[in-house]
Amino acid sequence: MLSVAFALRHALAGPRDVRRWLPVAGFLALAVLGPVAATGWAPRGLSLPGDRSLSLTRTVIGVLTFWGESHLATQIASAGLFLFALIGMVVCVRGSRRGDWWLAATGVIFIVLGSLLDAHGTAWVWPWTWPWYNWAFRVQGVTDVYALALVAIGAAALLGRASRLRRAVRPAAGPVGPVAGPGVRAVADPVGPATPTGVGPAAQHAIGPAAGPVAGLLSGLAAGLVLAGVLAIVVVQSKAAIRLVGPLYKLSGTAAWITTDKAEALTELSRRMPADAVVAANPWRGGQFLYLLGPQRTAIPTEKTYGDDVGLISHGLADVMSDPAVCAAVERQGVTYVITGGNMTAGNEQWYGKYAAVDEVSTAGGFRVVAHVDPYTLWSVPACPAR
Repeated sequence: MLSVAFALRHALAGPRDVRRWLPVAGFLALAVLGPVAATGWAPRGLSLPGDRSLSLTRTVIGVLTFWGESHLATQIASAGLFLFALIGMVVCVRGSRRGDWWLAATGVIFIVLGSLLDAHGTAWVWPWTWPWYNWAFRVQGVTDVYALALVAIGAAALLGRASRLRRAVRPAAGPVGPVAGPGVRAVADPVGPATPTGVGPAAQHAIGPAAGPVAGLLSGLAAGLVLAGVLAIVVVQSKAAIRLVGPLYKLSGTAAWITTDKAEALTELSRRMPADAVVAANPWRGGQFLYLLGPQRTAIPTEKTYGDDVGLISHGLADVMSDPAVCAAVERQGVTYVITGGNMTAGNEQWYGKYAAVDEVSTAGGFRVVAHVDPYTLWSVPACPAR
């Protein structure tokens, strides 16, 4: 969007020439077609469809509160921030910062993407949201980044207006009534410019000497609201993120990636293997943390580990005795042991199929049980048949 903005400025600043518009057309095409074309190279799993379908009311409330928590106080604070961001958008499009329209446009794009993900899942927008796994909360988190800049611009615009108002009314603190001075002719017009300040008596009476302090109070109040709002949105979004992923990193509970019991079991299994062993384990069941608890290496150390051999092992390890390609991958990676068991990390059951072959060695031929320490079982990988 920034590239489109500069290309558009370049096209409008020079003489009328269709060639000056070619960069605009090119960047617009990249913005629209680039993400769609890139879906052909999207890593496996990033194009998984989602069926999220919130009601219109909940979707709108989510937008107006920057998808914060459901507590009324934080929603009110977030709604105030949304108002500042909206003012910032207007300033970027029509105000003193109209050259920064790209910032407003980018914010709107992410708001629309986040809203559609909430309302319709990935049906309409996945070509643009797959880099974020099509997860609404990740796209909405990007929205907050742009929103903070818009909030700052909107708040600055309001503070600037309050400051101008204060300067405009401060001279009105003089005496009420017609005043004559050197070179100034007093008139009886109750609303006319009968004072050196140029403000009529009736207008002076209306705004009075307290108008300056009131404007200052308004400026301070606006600044305080901005500060409170920004702090609130940081707290709200941080708590929302911690609530979502925090349970994965605790050593207890069904959502934990690894628990104290799992860690103790892996430590014990580590003692049953050679120090230079390479172990395959489903990374969603906690077994991949073996490399932190012992000298052994894990063939799939994280759930984000990709590669041809990793794919073959993940999908075909149970067929190592019958599939030459899988057997070759196992030999190249030096995999000699497998760990099965342990519960899937809560909320990630849809990834079971990605590592199904690792979990299914218990029913495959040739694998031998070395040890069992609840909840895990350690297996030895059979040697590849002679080719």
